[in-house]
Amino acid sequence: LSQVDCFAAASGPGSFTGIRVGLAAIQGLSDALSKPAIAVSTLRAIAWHGSGDLRAPVIDARRGEVYGGLYTGALDAAQQETVTGPAAWLDSLPPGGVEFLCRDGRAAAALTAARPAISNSLKLVPAELAGSVGRIAAGVLAAGHVPRAPLEANYVRASDAEMFWREW
Repeated sequence: LSQVDCFAAASGPGSFTGIRVGLAAIQGLSDALSKPAIAVSTLRAIAWHGSGDLRAPVIDARRGEVYGGLYTGALDAAQQETVTGPAAWLDSLPPGGVEFLCRDGRAAAALTAARPAISNSLKLVPAELAGSVGRIAAGVLAAGHVPRAPLEANYVRASDAEMFWREW
């Protein structure tokens, strides 16, 4: 552990429990060892696998929705990450020249069902994102942009507990 320069974890969107556990683990290691910790958006980590000037990573968000983002080739956010229906998300993107990146067939199927023509610009990336999270975090560390505040989860949408708390 003394050779570790920085800890990194995906910050979401994704499984609420998985995101919380991952961030808590690296925050704990970071605090205990006085090492920096960096949270990386899951969508940004997916975009890392692309090669286009505009990269649109997408994750199946269930409930007929997708988590989507738009990143430049330098992995800078070109639009705010969102959760919405596949057609609405596709409509929010600039026309042409967008590379679509998915980790699984569910997200790819949702996109092609909404717009069959995009299947030609759709790329499946590895489901395992630890490598891209680590590489992005290494770049952030090298640039000296390490946050000092506790890590924040990037849920994009509220959890069921938060959405339905008034019903309890």
